[in-house]
Amino acid sequence: MRTRTLALVLLPLLAACASAPSDPQADWEAGAGRKPEPDTLFSMARIYVAQGRDDQAEAALREVLNQAPDFVRAYEELAHLYVRRDLVDGAVAALEVGLKHHADDPVLLNDLGVCKLLQKDPVSAEQAFIRAAALEPDNARPRANLALALALQGRDDEALALWRQVIPPSEATQNLELVKQAR
Repeated sequence: MRTRTLALVLLPLLAACASAPSDPQADWEAGAGRKPEPDTLFSMARIYVAQGRDDQAEAALREVLNQAPDFVRAYEELAHLYVRRDLVDGAVAALEVGLKHHADDPVLLNDLGVCKLLQKDPVSAEQAFIRAAALEPDNARPRANLALALALQGRDDEALALWRQVIPPSEATQNLELVKQAR
């Protein structure tokens, strides 16, 4: 009985293969002209980043965004790549383009806030962190980053209160003291 069932399943498959002979050269040429899918390009870009091949990673990420402008993770990865290369203005530009496609993406907003801090613009950073925190109220990262932006503006009481919501009070006090020394 089992052999008969297997034969019934295999016969249509074999018939399909026999009726459509494959031309290896035609298959090769058809595949050669295909562009990789955005997911594949994104994976390649991450491999390039891990290998330190930043130029190839940037090219792959840009191609992802050319093919799929709504591919949010590509904006994140491109911004991270730019920050790593000390091209913060490029990171901000990538994040702002990403936010044109996904205005309410909390990760893009948080990353934009971090870049604004790197540009020594804590007021703009504050606005990005407020939006990110509002979109993900259970995520401590944008709130902790907001506390840093507030502390850098000299708004110590607000910063300390916010830090105490996300980290132990002793660490919050320590963070504030570090920022005061850095100001």
